[in-house]
Amino acid sequence: MTSESKPAAPVAPYVISDWERVNYYNGISTGPPELFYRSDLLENPFPPKGTPHPYQVRPRSLQHAAQCRLGYFRFVTEDEDGNTTRGPVVIWISIYPNSATTKDAHDASLDILAILKDNGVEDVVVEWIEAVVERL
Repeated sequence: MTSESKPAAPVAPYVISDWERVNYYNGISTGPPELFYRSDLLENPFPPKGTPHPYQVRPRSLQHAAQCRLGYFRFVTEDEDGNTTRGPVVIWISIYPNSATTKDAHDASLDILAILKDNGVEDVVVEWIEAVVERL
């Protein structure tokens, strides 16, 4: 059996590809952050490398969240025909680089989503980035 015909190794539910990590937030700013983990990884697969991204994120959605200093927001997406769609509520968590593993983020996201669901809040995604907060 050649290495090309070997079955793919199983991937844990919290492992994202380098392609997705680097490109997930393209379009939200001129220097978008890299994705660390997201809770809807399996239910909402990211387009594979070489496939056009299905929408562009409008930067004003993220800018509004940053201006209000919110920890949650909704992305507004726009397709090629100009039709807009509001995505789910996104809880965006920023952690210091190398302070956690993607498994840690996965496990914590399950807890966060369970608490929200117990309180009647559904259609939520938890997304994580690594960043250092600087005072301006």
